[in-house]
Amino acid sequence: MDIVFGLWADGPTYPAHGGAGAGASGEPVVGPLGLLDILETALGLSGPSQPQVVRIAAWQGKLEAADNGARFWHASLAADPWATSRMLLGWRDALIESGWRPAVSVSPRIADLAAAEALGDALPPGSADRLAALTTALDKRAARCVRRVRLIDARSDLPPGWRRLIDALEGLGVAIEAVAPCAAADPNCSLGRAQHWITDGVHQEVGPDGGLVEILADTPMTAAEALACWLAARPEAAGSTVLIAQDGNSQLLDGVLARHAQPRAGLSPRSPFRGALQVLPLAFQLAWPPFDAQALMDLLLLPRPPLPRSVARRIATVLAEAPGLDGPAWRDVWREIEEEARATAETDAEQKAVTVRLERWQAWVRPSPLDASGGLSLVQVLAICTLVAEWAMAQHGATGDPYFLSARRLAETVSEAVRSLARTSYARTLLDRIIDQALADGESDPTALAEAAPWRAVAHPGAIWRDAATVVWWNFIDTGERPPRTPWTQQERTALADNGCEPDRDADAARRLATAWERPVLNAGQQLVVIRASLSQGAATAPHPLAHRLAPVLRTEAQHARVEQLFRQPRLVLAGVNLDRAALDRRALPEAVMRWDVPPRFAELVGERVESATAFEDLLACQFAWALKHVARLRPGRARSIPDANQLLGLLAHALATELLPSGAPPDPDAVAAAAEARLDTLVDEMAAPLRTSAAAADFVFARRRLPASIAALARSLHENGLTVEAMEVPVEGRFADLLPVRGAIDLLARTSTGAPVIVDLKWTRSDNVRRREIEAGLAVQLATYVALVDPGLTAEAGYFLLNQRELVAPTGGQLRGRTVTSVRSLGDTWRAVLESWTLWRGHAPDKGLLALGVTGAADLAPPGLSLVREVRCDRCDYATLCRVNASGAAA
Repeated sequence: MDIVFGLWADGPTYPAHGGAGAGASGEPVVGPLGLLDILETALGLSGPSQPQVVRIAAWQGKLEAADNGARFWHASLAADPWATSRMLLGWRDALIESGWRPAVSVSPRIADLAAAEALGDALPPGSADRLAALTTALDKRAARCVRRVRLIDARSDLPPGWRRLIDALEGLGVAIEAVAPCAAADPNCSLGRAQHWITDGVHQEVGPDGGLVEILADTPMTAAEALACWLAARPEAAGSTVLIAQDGNSQLLDGVLARHAQPRAGLSPRSPFRGALQVLPLAFQLAWPPFDAQALMDLLLLPRPPLPRSVARRIATVLAEAPGLDGPAWRDVWREIEEEARATAETDAEQKAVTVRLERWQAWVRPSPLDASGGLSLVQVLAICTLVAEWAMAQHGATGDPYFLSARRLAETVSEAVRSLARTSYARTLLDRIIDQALADGESDPTALAEAAPWRAVAHPGAIWRDAATVVWWNFIDTGERPPRTPWTQQERTALADNGCEPDRDADAARRLATAWERPVLNAGQQLVVIRASLSQGAATAPHPLAHRLAPVLRTEAQHARVEQLFRQPRLVLAGVNLDRAALDRRALPEAVMRWDVPPRFAELVGERVESATAFEDLLACQFAWALKHVARLRPGRARSIPDANQLLGLLAHALATELLPSGAPPDPDAVAAAAEARLDTLVDEMAAPLRTSAAAADFVFARRRLPASIAALARSLHENGLTVEAMEVPVEGRFADLLPVRGAIDLLARTSTGAPVIVDLKWTRSDNVRRREIEAGLAVQLATYVALVDPGLTAEAGYFLLNQRELVAPTGGQLRGRTVTSVRSLGDTWRAVLESWTLWRGHAPDKGLLALGVTGAADLAPPGLSLVREVRCDRCDYATLCRVNASGAAA
């Protein structure tokens, strides 16, 4: 085997193999991990790799066992055990790679590390342990497997451990050769002068000739557009082309390339945020009190939730209405789910299988019944990991999706890590650290596939090891890549060197990285193009460190192109390529449409409708929006979400009023307040669990103070008005003018001492202005509708009880006491106006069409004689983009 070895060659490289033709057998280009795999296989030393999270957990156990109060890490380990263990494991691995043996204790710090190493079971091996073991075990078998190793990096620049391995291979007869870096370009061109600057530190200022190009843009999207245009218009390359996509990320560029019918580079960064990988963190979030409704919603809304989609959707719907556990809605939906699951089970075996399935579903959506405030037990942690692993394996078997295998590996890795710590309980902070560490490597996007292209993409500049005609460096910005720094003092270094351990030097590590960055410049034969965006993710970007090294030649020898300026030109030349651009004909933006034709079955659909107070309000504001929402039943596409704090307070207030105000005379206000205070905590858990979170602490305190007083104020208002409660949440319906069926639900139906009905509509609002002005203007359509449904004579009284403000707001002229508001019309007259307006709008539609009343001028086409018109709120309308009201300049 003829191997090409480089420190940055564990990913895609250029060239992809060490042969001379288009393909080669037995001439791989490998990095450190690849070389380890080849030699371990030859010597029979291969074994499963150990996740870093397991090694950190095992090392933390060793540090804790060795800590006698005098160790140099004692204070740090007490303050942050996981971060301390992770850092010290890095120190230990660097020492092992450099040739350290734990028996060598040349300083107090190294003696402490040796003491930890000696305790307990052997540490799971990492790459440093594998390298040390391999170097010791090398024999003639390696020479029979490997004939030659060509080094991309200078031998003297290799880290000490790898240098020793190369020396050992050479001692066994393996030929070791250097891939000598050389300036590939003509020394008389600008690119050649840049290469001369790198190799010799001098250059002659001549001027740009197109060999060195710097393309600047304001945003990555504009930069990608420029590069895609350039690649699409570029004639067939005379030689090879390499594209550097830093950090292995070409996703944004690939999307733009696809729009220009260009092949994708197909490089995807590994991310911990892939959907299937989130199941384990969400499962652990649900294990901790208080109940995390948002975590459960996130779990249920995953593309492939751990419950059947139909079950997940139903639970998500209940959670969006009442985010809590064991409330009435929660019990009802689970009863329905169980009944449906058992409906088709006939035998005892089938019933037992259904029971097991239901228990498994419950295990996903319910927190542990045990008190987890002091930490989860090992049994609980392993149970969660097992639940996720079994689900992931079943999903992989059904779909073949590799993400599910990754989710299973994640669960098994966390299980192994917690076993390594060998604790009786695990605090939330520790488990979060373990899961984050296990997720750190993440997964790449399996749909990001490279397509056949006249270029080869690499993820790191150091992966270019031979000359290429053109090198394109996409995203030429600082990625934060820095050489590692060693913690050892000069005295410790000297003592270690005397004992056969040579720690890497900071200067050597920096030189290695700088050399890797310079490699694309030196290997470019005809043209080097660097592309950088000034902004990324809303922040200014910094140039790549190599840009500072090249600054003198970039300033004098490079062609500079500012994309935004060039795109304004009719003819664009970019990096020596003509980009043909043609002006598009201007087209007017769609204009607002105020009148819409009525579809054929519109009258039939309207005749089948049962109206409501809300539908009346919508019709009297905008006929077009009413038709779309209530007749066509066109609903906005919204994901289920957890209600905000204000909505939760309103939900709690309604629930408390329903529970604590039974039929009959209203109870004593003080007793109601006490009962509300006693019931509130349980009710929060049942239907408003988000108030238990630390982020909602202020809202929870407000609820404790305000809600009992609000319900007491409602009871007091009923006492003061001499009302008795007939029922809460009363469904009512009726038919008017033989054409109009109406249905609704009254929050509170009361009776006076004479038996007259009184409607009280409960509202939780931040301000009383909207409801007060509604009554003043005679626009209380909801109250008027309820009056008509319970009293054909239209004499019943009604009002809004504002729970937050703790007051009853009602029209003047009646017997209700509270905050009375003078209205331009009575509730009876308001209902008559509703009927008249509904009749006019219904007769208007067949011949005159539907009107979008938010569009300027539409009100002039409305039916004459309308006695009731509500305000059009286009800013809150889900259909404003259809009528294009904003295009008309109408105020929203």
